[in-house]
Amino acid sequence: MIRTAVILHFLVIAFVIGWIGDLLNENKRLKVIEQIELLAIYTLICQNEALVFKLDKQKENIVPVEVTAYPPLEKYTDDTPTITASNNEVRSGIVAVSRDLKKDYGITFGDTVTLCLEFDVEDLMGPRITGYSVDVFLWSEKDALHFGRRAGRLIIQ
Repeated sequence: MIRTAVILHFLVIAFVIGWIGDLLNENKRLKVIEQIELLAIYTLICQNEALVFKLDKQKENIVPVEVTAYPPLEKYTDDTPTITASNNEVRSGIVAVSRDLKKDYGITFGDTVTLCLEFDVEDLMGPRITGYSVDVFLWSEKDALHFGRRAGRLIIQ
């Protein structure tokens, strides 16, 4: 039931994106898509934790994590905010994982992890971050700050 509602929700969003795309120029359309991505992340991480357990029955792959978000600014990253630890350009759909997660679960760059939505691991959090944490990349500092800290469950594939 939850999964059907979420799928229906995103079908409506996809229709709206198409309609908005016809009305706006490319730059404005990308900003709208970013906002919709953020809404999708909020919806799935915050409201549908039960959905995570339906995706994968193997409990040993499901790890409780703290979920935050980061923008491409030096005060939140290193001196190359648009280059990830895997040496790739930042993009929507990536996460940085804590070094503890990387070490304890053998996560490598390019692995796919799920926080209800799938993300590619392309970055590492700073060494001062301990415990099991995941940082979702967002283009906007305002959105990243608004995202805050949340409890989540990570599926390692």
